[in-house]
Amino acid sequence: EHFMVVDRNNIGQKEYVFECQLYDDDSMDVRLYEYSSVAALEGSYRDSDGYLHIPFPEEAVLNLRGSGDDFVEDKTVYLDLPDQSVKYIMKQVNFLNYSIDRLFEEKLYILLPFCMFYYEKDLPECSKDDDKLNGLVSTFADIRMKLDDKVKSGDISEIEKYTIIAASNLVVGGLTKKYSNIQEGVSSVMGGKVIDYEAKDIYNQGKSEGLSEGLSQGLSQGVAEGKIYGAVETMREFEIPDSQIAEKIIKSYNLTPEQANIYLAESSSQYGDNSRK
Repeated sequence: EHFMVVDRNNIGQKEYVFECQLYDDDSMDVRLYEYSSVAALEGSYRDSDGYLHIPFPEEAVLNLRGSGDDFVEDKTVYLDLPDQSVKYIMKQVNFLNYSIDRLFEEKLYILLPFCMFYYEKDLPECSKDDDKLNGLVSTFADIRMKLDDKVKSGDISEIEKYTIIAASNLVVGGLTKKYSNIQEGVSSVMGGKVIDYEAKDIYNQGKSEGLSEGLSQGLSQGVAEGKIYGAVETMREFEIPDSQIAEKIIKSYNLTPEQANIYLAESSSQYGDNSRK
């Protein structure tokens, strides 16, 4: 991912190239440098004296199975230029060094979907031991309750909670393919039916806010699936043809034509076929 990070006072900002991997290996620093070089060239400029500046972004990688010696470690790449050698520092975030409590304390909600990685090595035992299984399920029930509390306190929105839960279910499903009892237990407390129920609530709320507000909120919150579905259905309520809807969501949410067609088709299947050609 390539993005800008702005502080809370909207004063300072940093450009980041951020990647995610399962294992620490010798290929990530190469790939990150390649991505950063592209970003640097895109942001290059000439100053008033005509000199070319190529500003390289900050680099960081999330190591999902990494524990390491610290929460964040420096990985150095040396750029050997003809007359000097420059150190380029990549930050490696070792996910397993963080606790669930710390993720909530530091508001690292974006990392919550990966919590099943904490228990990956224990899954075979949990699948055979009811007490350990119940303990694991209880942990995810606690995560769900804390997310509900964060919505009530205003720290996160309903759509953000839905996104975290939906992403968590995807990770849980991927890591527990061999353990159906774990998958069923965790899914039941996290909200296995979240797409069927909560997404509809979000969609209906978006409809009531109107087309213009729904689209602007969708842009401000990023490409959130619930908002895209809400935008599609709201425009259909105004009898806007699907061809024009596709054009609007492609532009507003930076989608490909193929992705837009998928949203149109899935929206029809989830909320009833109200499409107009």
